[in-house]
Amino acid sequence: MEEKEVSALLSGFEKRMKFINIMQCFVRNSYPEYIRKMINGDSQILTNIIIAVMVFIEEKTLGIHQSCSLSDITEFVEGFSLLLPKEYAVDPKIMTRYIVIDVLQNGGIPISYLTYDSEKGKLIPMTFRILDEDKGKYYLTNDAFDFMFRTKEIESELDYSVTRFRMNEYMKRDNYTQALGESRELIRRIRNMSNDMDSFIRMCRENISQIPEDRYEQIINRTSDLLDDEYRQLTDIQRSAQVRKNNMQTAAESGLGTETLEPQYKALCEIIKNIQTTIEEQRSLINKKQSVSSTYEMILQDSFTISDFEKINFEKDILTPLRQNESDITKMVSGLMSIFTVPEFSKFFSIENFYMPQSRITEEESHTGVDITEDAQEIPDISEIRNQRNLSIVTLFFEYAKDRSAFTARGFVHSLTEDTINNLCEENSLPDVLVSLYAMQVLDIEAWRKAEHTSIIPNGEFELSWYLNEMDEQLTQMKKIRFEDEEGSFSFSFSNGKYISNITMNNFRTEVER
Repeated sequence: MEEKEVSALLSGFEKRMKFINIMQCFVRNSYPEYIRKMINGDSQILTNIIIAVMVFIEEKTLGIHQSCSLSDITEFVEGFSLLLPKEYAVDPKIMTRYIVIDVLQNGGIPISYLTYDSEKGKLIPMTFRILDEDKGKYYLTNDAFDFMFRTKEIESELDYSVTRFRMNEYMKRDNYTQALGESRELIRRIRNMSNDMDSFIRMCRENISQIPEDRYEQIINRTSDLLDDEYRQLTDIQRSAQVRKNNMQTAAESGLGTETLEPQYKALCEIIKNIQTTIEEQRSLINKKQSVSSTYEMILQDSFTISDFEKINFEKDILTPLRQNESDITKMVSGLMSIFTVPEFSKFFSIENFYMPQSRITEEESHTGVDITEDAQEIPDISEIRNQRNLSIVTLFFEYAKDRSAFTARGFVHSLTEDTINNLCEENSLPDVLVSLYAMQVLDIEAWRKAEHTSIIPNGEFELSWYLNEMDEQLTQMKKIRFEDEEGSFSFSFSNGKYISNITMNNFRTEVER
């Protein structure tokens, strides 16, 4: 075959390879000995549990205002293990941590694979993630979500528009049972698009340099196409479904085929409700798309500003051109000195106001009213307060770990004074930060020191890279910090002046490698 024919044949080949490599993550021939004992060496049992966990995360996170934590997954694995034969003794807690951390998150490292890229026409390395984590909450990535649909039904209905088309075709044939399933699928896919936008912004804030060049266009273009084409189609389908519902209701009131029409009538009512939910959530995506665009532009602009500033070579970029008189020296000097000049502020009042007739000065007291300017200036920055509180917790943790090779969470918390605990437990920050650290399993401090990274100030959320960048260098001279399960738990209390709260946590063990 000629080269052009081969290229045409392999169009989209990299997507097929991504699907194959995701499958390889689950079908494993090697796993730890403690996992082997739980499943009696049967890898198919392990694959079933892994895929079942992904199905649970998918269902758990696609509901409105729902999230999936490690404890939620543990509870599911515990229930799923009851369905297995008695010879399999699965420990839900250990199995859950292995699946989430080692399998789905690949130990915190993006999964890489080599594939032929049909657009570039050559073999290139590509990466993907299966699971995203934000403050202890887990979400499937868009790649994992599409994989779940492909494993559910190997057909071309993966696309949102095709799902809508199939629902409409089922309704034309009065097959409302199948149409009901497609209407539920519409809601799942629209919510996954919303989750995908949230995941994109989280990844940008973590390290925008790791975001593929076409990732932003993929998200925005897909949403734009959806909003342009699907809104009108869904509205027409909803109107047609309402007519069918009215016809059924008229037939039922006349006593014609009541028993046959009842299940179809119920299915049609839910279809109309699901379509309305889909239309409303499509509308919300319009605002969300604008928010994603503006946030991405701001993060990208900040990243380029920091990157350009770090790359300035004063000798090469400024002094050498000045000496060689390669350009207008007056213009270059004025640009150089502009950073030392007084900035120009926006003018809200013209100078004529100062020469206009003024009011007479009288001895009568005037009622000044309420001065709100002072209060406006004193409004605290909540994100900054949370950032500093989290930074204090991580700093104290590293100070405690600096002179120790191993310790427990109980030992660290009990080393803090009562006043310190009260201050750090505002908004449950102390236990939340400790849980976030523990969920990472391994903190590779040495790799962080060697890597090039841009630290972006977090918006009040947990961001370890920023904390490490803000701390004293002496506290980050260790190589790694590992967290392991420790039997038992411990409790401590704190007071905010109005009431006393008690906190119970797992007493995890911390090991420090220097």
